[in-house]
Amino acid sequence: MDKKESITGVRGTGTSLWIDTDSRMNAGKLRRHLAANGVLVKANGVRGVMTKPALILDEFHASNLTSALSKF
Repeated sequence: MDKKESITGVRGTGTSLWIDTDSRMNAGKLRRHLAANGVLVKANGVRGVMTKPALILDEFHASNLTSALSKF
């Protein structure tokens, strides 16, 4: 299976971003991958990951998140 297919949806509001995956296993892999790449995340439900809201979210943080997601 292509890793890109394991992410099934992205949604959010404000500085919170929810990333849905196709399985509990892929949610865990994604959470560990993002955390290892400096993105603050936590589990969201059984098959999701959520960014931890920050008081300050600037271009550097957005770039870090998109870079880490592109490597997953």
